[in-house]
Amino acid sequence: MNTPQKSLEELLEDALSMDRAVRQLTENTINKMAKDNLSLFLTKLGEILYSEQNKKNIRQMSAILFKNILNKDPDNVSTYLTKIPPNEKKNIRELVLGSLASNFKEIRTTVSSLIANLCKIEQPVEQKWPELLSSLCDNC
Repeated sequence: MNTPQKSLEELLEDALSMDRAVRQLTENTINKMAKDNLSLFLTKLGEILYSEQNKKNIRQMSAILFKNILNKDPDNVSTYLTKIPPNEKKNIRELVLGSLASNFKEIRTTVSSLIANLCKIEQPVEQKWPELLSSLCDNC
């Protein structure tokens, strides 16, 4: 059973459960966390994604969840992203970009998709995310 004391890593693990009831309860908890403080939630997802110490499936789930949040309601997310303080937004971007250096192809592939979705929202990219191109080149 999900409780507020569970870490986000544990919730992401529960989201992969074969038990439908566990997944549903986990989804509700995760949605509430995202709604309560999206900036903090995206930062936490980025930290999980970036850390090579986390299990590969948990890291991949964090990237998928991040991408799905962006896809769910891009106009609303775009509006919200403009309200995130620049230093927090920069931190989230650095965590996502840094994840491209993962040892796992699956993580790099999912992160690439996540970055593409961020670019759709953060237009014009060259003004809102100027370090993107150099970071992509560094990680190739």
